[in-house]
Amino acid sequence: MTIPAIWIATTRGPVEVVSITEEDPDIRSVLCLADSFQELPISPLYDAFVRRPTGLIEQMTGHPSYRVDLSGPITQGHSWQMGLTVMHLFHAKPNKSAANLHNSLLWATGKVTPKGIVQPVGEIKKKWQTTLDALDKKPRFVDPVLVIAHPTNIAEIQAIESDSPSELTIKWVPATSIIEIANYFNLTNGIMETTPITSRRRPVKRILAAVAFGL
Repeated sequence: MTIPAIWIATTRGPVEVVSITEEDPDIRSVLCLADSFQELPISPLYDAFVRRPTGLIEQMTGHPSYRVDLSGPITQGHSWQMGLTVMHLFHAKPNKSAANLHNSLLWATGKVTPKGIVQPVGEIKKKWQTTLDALDKKPRFVDPVLVIAHPTNIAEIQAIESDSPSELTIKWVPATSIIEIANYFNLTNGIMETTPITSRRRPVKRILAAVAFGL
């Protein structure tokens, strides 16, 4: 399935999502370097981010295990959570075409809580500079760049752009919850219509629905 180009912001430079594959539910989720057998050290954190009862993604999608290939390593922190959440939002709705975003780049940073709340992160100036450096080396100019982040981080990047404007065409996507991201890209219905996860006691509500109603 085609997903749009997604860059996860890191202080070492942006890391691109290369592919996502659903795995057997009995297998834990992993992050790997693209087309390799090398598992990244933060894979246990990603698995906890995906799988119930700790994780968010399985509650959104109904599936508990994935392999995600990345263009480079991510070694620490939690700001990768925003980019991978965006990836899962698109992957969870296979009938949603990314054709309208084929010339766009989705740049994301942020921490996501178990309730789907987006929190700001640090090192924004360094992350943005390394992104600009990476775009300078890109053979084809990306237009536009959709910056997906908490409003606090958006304001930081806007201040940087105000002081030293780049030549990028930027669309700002401020988000305080994943429901806002899903609404922006018209992905909400596809996720909320998936088969509900059930437990022995009662159905488990979709995390998107819970965030939408402020639960």
